[in-house]
Amino acid sequence: MNNQGKIIPLTVALTDIITPKSCSSYIAELIKYIVFNKQQIPYPYERLKLFVLKRRERQKLIELHNNSENNDASLRVSFVMEKYYKKVEEAFEILDNVFKCIEHELTKSSEHLLEEVVLLFGATPLSPKDVYRIKIPSLTYGHSENQHLYKRQIGNLFRNIIISDDVNARLQRSVGLTNMFVMVKLRKGGNTDSQWLLPKDCYQLSQRAQQVCFTLESTAARPCTCTQTELLSDNMAALVLNSDDTDPGDQCVWYQMQRTLKGFRDCKSQGKSITDLWYKHSFLS
Repeated sequence: MNNQGKIIPLTVALTDIITPKSCSSYIAELIKYIVFNKQQIPYPYERLKLFVLKRRERQKLIELHNNSENNDASLRVSFVMEKYYKKVEEAFEILDNVFKCIEHELTKSSEHLLEEVVLLFGATPLSPKDVYRIKIPSLTYGHSENQHLYKRQIGNLFRNIIISDDVNARLQRSVGLTNMFVMVKLRKGGNTDSQWLLPKDCYQLSQRAQQVCFTLESTAARPCTCTQTELLSDNMAALVLNSDDTDPGDQCVWYQMQRTLKGFRDCKSQGKSITDLWYKHSFLS
């Protein structure tokens, strides 16, 4: 199989302009969808977030209970719950940092150099089993973000994914519990001030892995009048799918997120999901 045969392209047509804020939101939604469908987290991201925030609110009650109770069975449950909670919290923090990092890179100026966000599933970034590439489209600056209801466009985003048999087949292909690495690609001369990213000199995206490539595209027909300020553009042309990133003429800089998401499954104790016990166990009441 040649490289082109290993790449599944999907162009997502959005009926509104794409602003830095909306673009970062679309990318975040894509990442949430991919990581859950690749079965690296046992629940959707929003549920994961809810578990962590609720658990943090009740942390003081848990500590109070552990200081006042010495029941062995209760302590065993508490230990298992705490160990599993750390996995859930770590996954939430990693994904949350990814979303914040991408938004920061896209919104910090009108001259961002971000070209791609890439998810790699496998033992190492050099030998991934699956690769999901998200191309950064042309962005429109100077608009009022509140006037553009990007959540309406998320339906278009997932509609395009759902009707693509090839993309769904790839998403449903099991890679087992593994690592998810997040890489970002900047144009030549680009650099980042993000505390979450580390430079990866001489990195080249593997051409052996199966790839899905998402390209966001605005099909807005009418000019937007939501602002009186002069509109700015990043003058970045929509990226065309390229099956050979190892071309010597391809000048880019790669960065990797500092933390790696490690896949995990739901954990049960006493026949129940640990997350149910977080809410229903007596010491939380």
